[in-house]
Amino acid sequence: MKNAQTGFTLYLANTGVVHAAVRRMQVWPSHPDYDDLVEEGMLIYIAYYQRYRDAVRTKAERVKFNKLAGLFVYYGLLKIINREERRPAVHERSARKEPPAETDPQDAIVRQLDDSINEAVISELRNRLSPREREVFEAMYDQALTRAETIVLLRLSQSNLTNLLRRIHAKYQKLKAADTELTSER
Repeated sequence: MKNAQTGFTLYLANTGVVHAAVRRMQVWPSHPDYDDLVEEGMLIYIAYYQRYRDAVRTKAERVKFNKLAGLFVYYGLLKIINREERRPAVHERSARKEPPAETDPQDAIVRQLDDSINEAVISELRNRLSPREREVFEAMYDQALTRAETIVLLRLSQSNLTNLLRRIHAKYQKLKAADTELTSER
């Protein structure tokens, strides 16, 4: 199996492939979803590289790969968009049932940490995190990386990242609740 880092390096040298696939969908850089689609396209590009059987060493091999990868990214993004369009009622129902903090752990933890900026709680949170959770926390909170960048940097799947963010969020909620109790008792 090919290395994701090599795939990312190839992507960086050929970012136009993903941008062309997004523009082929009639989504332009001024569109609010453009950056999100480019990030998703990058992940599809890298995943395709990892599954690609042939070598990508020469210019001709790279051209062939990029043509195929462009189609793969285009159809992968279409699949994502169609899935989202088919499920608006499901998303709407789940948004009504769950508070936003439950829907996207990344947004919740960043929003809550930015709001409270309590260094003692953050310091204690860092002490309670597992090594892998600490890596994710540092990448997303300290370095302000996006989900896609964190996935590539730490070599995680999307589901693993979501699970790690949920665990970090749960530990943060416990610390915040304990801190609130101590403050109210005083």
